[in-house]
Amino acid sequence: MIKYTALIALFFIVSSCVSIRSNSKAQATPSFRKMLVVLEDSRNPIKDSQRFLKACPESYSLCTASIEQELSFESLAEFIDKENQICQAEVVMIVKRTGDVIQQNTYGATRVTGNEYLVDLQTFPDQQSFWKASIRSEGSSRVPAQAIFKRLHQDGILKN
Repeated sequence: MIKYTALIALFFIVSSCVSIRSNSKAQATPSFRKMLVVLEDSRNPIKDSQRFLKACPESYSLCTASIEQELSFESLAEFIDKENQICQAEVVMIVKRTGDVIQQNTYGATRVTGNEYLVDLQTFPDQQSFWKASIRSEGSSRVPAQAIFKRLHQDGILKN
């Protein structure tokens, strides 16, 4: 049973690949402990929210919200302001699914193998960006919340 579990875990590690490119304004990085995560156009907002809540480092707290932009009557900025009245966060992380990762085999057949995301970390109340990332997640349809927090730590945005 242990060998089987280890084999399954190894399969998921090998089969899912996340690549992240990021950029930050070092002089504009605020000190914060609470963030609002806004999932824009998520395919599964409840599970994606749960992933962020589980992956969030213990020294930070966060609130999550999701918006389906094409059905919303308010702008993204208005939605964020409204959600932050409840959350009282110091920064907002906007996670937007921008497309599918499509793989084509030698016979010309295509299949979706993952998702692409843009992540934008902004200050409150002026919503000025200070960290951005482009993410390509293959082998999984899940938002790579743990990989995002790991990259924020590597880039010096999150402090222990």
